[in-house]
Amino acid sequence: MLPAKPMIADDSAHGAVEKLSAGKFANGDEEKALEIQAEALTVGKGLNGTGKVPLSVGFAKGWAAGTLALMLGFFVTLWTSRIVASFHEHKGHRHIRYRDLAAIAMGPNWGSYYVWPCQWGNLIGALISFFIQAGLSFKAVYTLLGGETLTLTEMIVIMAVVCMVMAQIPTMHALWFINLLNLVSVFIFTYMTVAVAIWQTCYYKLPRDYGVHGSPVDKAFGVFQGIVIMHFAYGNTLIPELQATAKPPSIVTMKKAIWMLYAQLTLTYLPSAFIGYAAYGQAVVSGGGSFLPFFMAAVPTQDNPSPKWALVFINLLVLWNSICFCLLYIAPVTEHFETKYMNDNSGIWAVKNWLIRTVIRCAYIFFAALIAAMFPYFGDILALVGALGITPLDFLLPLAMYIFLRKPVLWKKILAWILLIFYVIVMILGAVAAIRGIVLDASHYSVFPNLAP
Repeated sequence: MLPAKPMIADDSAHGAVEKLSAGKFANGDEEKALEIQAEALTVGKGLNGTGKVPLSVGFAKGWAAGTLALMLGFFVTLWTSRIVASFHEHKGHRHIRYRDLAAIAMGPNWGSYYVWPCQWGNLIGALISFFIQAGLSFKAVYTLLGGETLTLTEMIVIMAVVCMVMAQIPTMHALWFINLLNLVSVFIFTYMTVAVAIWQTCYYKLPRDYGVHGSPVDKAFGVFQGIVIMHFAYGNTLIPELQATAKPPSIVTMKKAIWMLYAQLTLTYLPSAFIGYAAYGQAVVSGGGSFLPFFMAAVPTQDNPSPKWALVFINLLVLWNSICFCLLYIAPVTEHFETKYMNDNSGIWAVKNWLIRTVIRCAYIFFAALIAAMFPYFGDILALVGALGITPLDFLLPLAMYIFLRKPVLWKKILAWILLIFYVIVMILGAVAAIRGIVLDASHYSVFPNLAP
């Protein structure tokens, strides 16, 4: 049994998180299971193949904006993630959801009317983007192997069916082994893509365009769009929920996990972002708001041959990563409805509970896949989620908590206020740029477009 915790928690809320995250352990070793989940899930959450794509896509808005967004986002989210973790236990209470943290910083209404919609918007938007990524990667593999008939919409439908089947895994804890496999695949993915980019750069004269094109208005909006696209890659909007089941002392455990996470980001995200854009320039994005990841930027041609086997394998890894994170981003939203309608006194595989869980999860997957197939404009979707979902939770709320609850020394307070004001501006202009991009792209394409990978 776990040792008793001195902190007071909201029993109903904590019970829901425990049921979601831990569930019933077959081996009865609850302490070991919680420790594995806290480390593997937290680290796995931040390391995903899809997450690296926005970094190179963000660079396509220019070297200056890309480098600024990349490095500033890296260090600021490292700081703010540790701030969020430090407030898990505050004034004798445990705060296990983001909306709980918002309530102690800005009042109870903020948790329900500001943070909760932002977090759900982020989770839903991220799930849609993962389906787009999965469909595009699946189509890339299909095209590289000579396929011509299936469309992007059909690829997304196939991925949705796969996720519906895999979503029958009942709890987040049961996904820990998927995260561990995901973690291994990320390192393989990263260094294979970097190796392909370097190999093509050394042996072939690839056309590279680093210019930011368009009118002054397009360039201005493009800068802010690039910044909020970067924010998507750094999103960590489940820290309190994950920390609720971390090994005691939870604050120390989570802070160590955050340091581990950012060490791994240094080894994976940063090389793929810089080398990817350096190798392919504006080819990391394609028209229509979709994207052309740098590892797919050179489909084999007579003028630009590429190792087809490597491109196929890399895209299969991205496909696997996308499916893994579809499963993770399904759980927090469906948990709300499952907690409300499922019978706690019955087993998780009881017929009624199984039926309710299946209907809820399949309906949610169907909705996300439908939106992904209708509007597969990857870059614009990432920008919108980054602006309205990630920026408020990963930048604004932690900085507000730091200012109003921690009461830092003057120079730290001034720094926090400068960053807070800057990211409010970024959030507003980034959201406008994203919506503008979706409108412009939709005007050139029909619903359910068959975009090329």
